[in-house]
Amino acid sequence: MLNKNIVLLGGSAFVMVNGIQVGLRKKGFKVSNLALGGTSALQNLYELKRNYEILKNSDLIITSSNVHDIGMYNNINSLKYSFEIIDWFYKELFHLNKKIIVFITPTPQTWMNEICIKSINNFHKKLANKYGFNVIDLQEFYIKTNLLYTFQALRDGAHDFDFVIRTLGENIANNFHKFLEPKKINFSYDNPTFKIIKAKYFSKKLSKECFIKENSSFKEECLFIDHNDELEIDQKYNDYKIIGIHFWDSKGKFKFINKKEIEWGINFSHLGFTNFTHFDDLSIKPNMKFKPLLNSSMNFISFFSC
Repeated sequence: MLNKNIVLLGGSAFVMVNGIQVGLRKKGFKVSNLALGGTSALQNLYELKRNYEILKNSDLIITSSNVHDIGMYNNINSLKYSFEIIDWFYKELFHLNKKIIVFITPTPQTWMNEICIKSINNFHKKLANKYGFNVIDLQEFYIKTNLLYTFQALRDGAHDFDFVIRTLGENIANNFHKFLEPKKINFSYDNPTFKIIKAKYFSKKLSKECFIKENSSFKEECLFIDHNDELEIDQKYNDYKIIGIHFWDSKGKFKFINKKEIEWGINFSHLGFTNFTHFDDLSIKPNMKFKPLLNSSMNFISFFSC
């Protein structure tokens, strides 16, 4: 059972230090943890594209994003954006032809729309069934055993205890041989083309050096930008659409200057990834620029576009 390569794609359920990755490693598995707290399926898709070789050389991929696929929009009329991203992501996963486990994280958060919770969780399971992915649904288990609110409220109302997720990792390792391979089905790959526009692309234009920022879990190449800087996107990316931005530390307000100006604010004191698919139009056109406003700054890593 040793020397199996496991890749984790997900949010905070996989980031916890003493959680699933410890359980897997305890059994001798090699773990590449590409998870990032507070992110949806779009960030999983982004990590899949920029770490393709790691996933292609894996023996098992465990993915979880349902909580933030709900929370990112949490509105019945906006779920179409979440459905579209999840659909893209599952097609990319299936294209890898690897064993996949879809982990449905419990969602006891009382501020979440119950219809959205059911819709997103069921959509994940529907696509998992379509492609032959394995599903571990803790949300359903906790509902059936009346533990959803009483058990999780003992911690913080949003996350399982470390020992629960750690034990889950051990059990996955012990039962690795029981998980199914994807189905053999006729597959029409009709996803858009994805591009990652990295910080070093803009550093040359601004005559500013990128720098490496890292901690015990992450290491990224960043470009510091403030209100004196404008990131102008080259015409070779025309007609691509920006769907996400990756950054490390951000404060204040920012805007895209395009056919119209789109402004938003964010204060994030660590590594983050933000969805932009809910904006009407972030298609890249001539003279499109990204700019921090006064007293705003960001350690920029990349744009994710399609």
